[in-house]
Amino acid sequence: DVEVGRTMPDCPRHHRKHRAFGLTALARGLHSGGGMRCFLSVFAVLGWLGSFPLSSHAQVQDFVIEVGEVIFDTTADVVWVNRAQCDLQAEVDLIVSLAVPAGIENFVFVGGANVDCALNSNRNNDPPLCGEPTGSPFQVDPDNLITVPLSALTGTGFVDCENQALTGTPYTLFDFRDNAPGSQNITDGFGTANFTVDVTGPLPVAINTSAQTGSRFNLSWTPPSEQRILRYQVFQNLVDDPDTATAIDGVTAGQNASSVSVSASAVTLNEDDSAFLFVQAIDQAENPGALSAGVPVTAIPTEGFCTASGECDGCSATRLSPSDAALTWGLLAVLALLGLVCVRRLVR
Repeated sequence: DVEVGRTMPDCPRHHRKHRAFGLTALARGLHSGGGMRCFLSVFAVLGWLGSFPLSSHAQVQDFVIEVGEVIFDTTADVVWVNRAQCDLQAEVDLIVSLAVPAGIENFVFVGGANVDCALNSNRNNDPPLCGEPTGSPFQVDPDNLITVPLSALTGTGFVDCENQALTGTPYTLFDFRDNAPGSQNITDGFGTANFTVDVTGPLPVAINTSAQTGSRFNLSWTPPSEQRILRYQVFQNLVDDPDTATAIDGVTAGQNASSVSVSASAVTLNEDDSAFLFVQAIDQAENPGALSAGVPVTAIPTEGFCTASGECDGCSATRLSPSDAALTWGLLAVLALLGLVCVRRLVR
């Protein structure tokens, strides 16, 4: 045990007697003379005290690592709950990874991003600002995880799956270790995990492209105003109807894109076939936006291209092989003359 004196010695006056601290470094510094050595000794004590771990019951940062079947890394900036998951909330769970081992049972409360559920007033006043999903503890599995149904969170009335905020609504889970918080203000022994509910897709993109013909089509657009786009998807339809259009596999563009090139073969168009192309923005929560206006496209053969059967068209489609007798006899005559020249050189 460390016995600490009631008063700290006056460092410059190292002659003053002091009570033993039980630490060799401090004792030597106090008796060896010089204020500087004394201060260094005090720093040595502080370093020694700092080597002891703080209480394991302090507040820690937990993480929501899975929502439904969507996996999130602990470094993710935002953990999203989207429209599709809210629509199936009875089948969707949030998996919470506990930062430190947390016993067998944990008591979970949920509130808004800036609501401190560790305060009794926020949990129990009328009206409360935090809610308990089930009124009973959640079991901690061997991997130090707890499973919280999304329907239990929305059932508290504090998690809203209908909020239409364009950037989503943030929430915080408070995970109290082992003991229910009751009517106490809790200062340690709990963790927090954050997630955001976003059920609103991006606005439609504004297409800047008019009707096109060819074997490849270039679409360009003005991105939606909100800065939360994840990617763009291209759709097709034989008629100008976005509601019945289907996505073209593999034809996407990144979050910062404003154009994409689509081949006629990707749209499965034959010569002279027509279709309509649409662009859809998808946000970071995987909410799809409405499709853009349709762009009419028509597939035509590329000039100068020869088909597999040997039929060619266009200015660069001239066959390389001779196609008439006059040209063939002319080439033979040139070859015969070259042969004679070679023979004469050999004879010499």
